This record gives sequence, structure tokens and C-alpha cells, in this order.
Amino acid sequence: MPRFGSNFIVLRGDKNTAPSQYLQGTVQLRLPTSQKVKGVRLSMVGHLRAAPHEPSLPAFGTSQTHTIFEHEWEPFDITPLAEPDASGRIPAGNYEWPFELLIPGDTPETTKGCSRCSIAYYLKADTIREKPGAVPQSFRGIRIMRTLPTADFEMMDATTVQSKCGDVLSYTVSVSHRAVALGTSVPVEVNVSLPGPGWRAESIVSRLVEVHELDSSVVSGHSAYSGVREVLSWDLLEIHGRKDNMEKELEETLCIVEELPLPQEARHCSPDVDALGIRVSHVLHVDFVLENGEGEVIKRHVPIPIILFVSPAMPINGMGHFIRTRSPSPVSTCAGLLVPPPYGCHFGDEKLEVPSSPEG
Repeated sequence: MPRFGSNFIVLRGDKNTAPSQYLQGTVQLRLPTSQKVKGVRLSMVGHLRAAPHEPSLPAFGTSQTHTIFEHEWEPFDITPLAEPDASGRIPAGNYEWPFELLIPGDTPETTKGCSRCSIAYYLKADTIREKPGAVPQSFRGIRIMRTLPTADFEMMDATTVQSKCGDVLSYTVSVSHRAVALGTSVPVEVNVSLPGPGWRAESIVSRLVEVHELDSSVVSGHSAYSGVREVLSWDLLEIHGRKDNMEKELEETLCIVEELPLPQEARHCSPDVDALGIRVSHVLHVDFVLENGEGEVIKRHVPIPIILFVSPAMPINGMGHFIRTRSPSPVSTCAGLLVPPPYGCHFGDEKLEVPSSPEG
């Protein structure tokens, strides 16, 4: 059974610049009784599984599987660890061997979150015995994640959409930074200048949409595909706590500043991906409806592309779960981005002692 210090690998940067990273662990063989065993085989395999994405075609029975990564270690021999008896049986006990593997920086990252395509990695261990037959096997998932390069300053920039319709309406929708760590929240600000007295906001709704694209090479015999799915939606007026009394307010400008929480389970939302012909991207949509009670209605739709990524401060393990710190406070934005923080947002600061110069 493989055991790890951690069952995930974080590749920092795109496939052209990310350095390689080591996967390290131990493989353990537990013998409850003495047995004729020679050792353990260990291998790591990566599979791309894909099925046609057209809604009219079933996913079951039409999927295709391709091996994209394969490595097998030299067999782990048990004889240096235990002396067999006269009958060739190894004494009962626990036996361990360390292992490591350098994962190249251009390895396609784990991709999950879609029922019709995935990239997954796992370790497989089985015992080596003298006689062929049923051999116990053990499997452990490995997650390969790709995060932002440490010098990607553009990811800290705000994304803003502004529009003005004559003297009637003006609005601004802003996300304070383009890149958002999975498991945290999207910082959004909406400012709407109401057309005049009597106007009110009937609804302001935000939706996170995931865009899936597949090249024609991913599923043999099928054309390229592009589709979307809605991950989450938020009623901003309700979150802001103003929906019930909105009619009573006569403000000329409506301002909503909120943190929109992302799913707390990794399987409900994929990070941005571009690997082996599979691309996943995200768009935050904001729709608002204004009315004045006399039948006049103004509707606007604002799309804002954002980037979702896995933060090394809150990685995803081989089982697909976020690894959270024991601290009850959430992962902060500046800790998740792992790029130089904005002014006033410091982490990892340490006071250093500077030795005084000798007298004289």
C-alpha cells in the first residue's frame, strides 16, 4: 500500500516554464501471517477518459480511455528486509520501501468536474509471488495541480466593466482581482446609478458559468465541442440584505460590495484548465433589472471572465478534497495568489536581527 508525505503535486507555472517536482512516499507491505512473497511492484499511471459531449449521445458505453502517463519502478525486493524460512516463507510483519519520482513540469494536470471527460493519475501496488493467481492490489489517487506562476502580476489586477446609456443609466461591475483561488470567494462590486425618482432594483443576480471546450482529437470520431454549465448563482440583493426595503429607498446610486463564496467541495467546480485538448474557463455573469412601477423596465447583462486556480495554501489531495488548515479563518486572497501582495497585505513577514558593527 503506497503512503505519502502528500498525495498531490503542485506545478508552478504553465507547461513551458513550470519546474519539475518530486513525488515521494513509501510503499508498505503488511503480512498478517508468513507467506511466500518476493516483493512489491509499484507503478504510476495517468489516464485521459472522454465521452462525446453532445447531449443527444449517452456518456455510458461511449467513453474512450487513453494512457497519457506511465512509470514502473524496479521491483522492491523483500529479501534484504527479511530472511525466508526453509520453505521460502517470509515472516509476518510490516515491510516498507521508500520511493520517489520526478514529475515533469509539462505533465498535464488532473482534470475533474465534468462527467464526460477527466484526466486522472493513480499509483498501483501489487505483491510479487512465486505462483500466478489472484494477487492483492492497492490503488491510491494522485492529484497533479497547476497554479499561477509566482510573477504573474496581471492576475492581481482588477477587472472592471463600465457603461453609460446617455443620461438615463450608468453602471460599473468590478472584480478586484482576476484570479480567484478555489474554495475561497469572488470579490465583486456593483454600482448602479438609478435613472431617477421612483426607480428601484427589482433583481441583481450573479452567476458563475463554466465553459467546457474539447478539440476533435479528444474523442475519436466526434467533432469539437463547446458547452457551458452553471456552477452557482447568487441573489446579490438578498445577500446584501436590502431586498425587502429596496422599494422604500430613494438613493440615486445603488452600491453592493460582496464576497461570493465558491463551492467548498472540489468536485463541484473545476479550476481553469488547458491540457490535451480539454479547456475549462470561467465567466462571472451579472444581470440586473430596474423598474419604476409604471411599466418601464431596464435590463442589463454584464459578463466578466475570471481565472479559477488551485492555491498551494489550500491544495486538493488525491481523494479530491481541499486540505484546510486547522485555523477557523478562511484562506486569504493574498495568501492564495502566491504573488507579491498588494500594499498592506503582508504574509510571512519575519523580524530579522541585524548584528551591530564592532566598536572602534
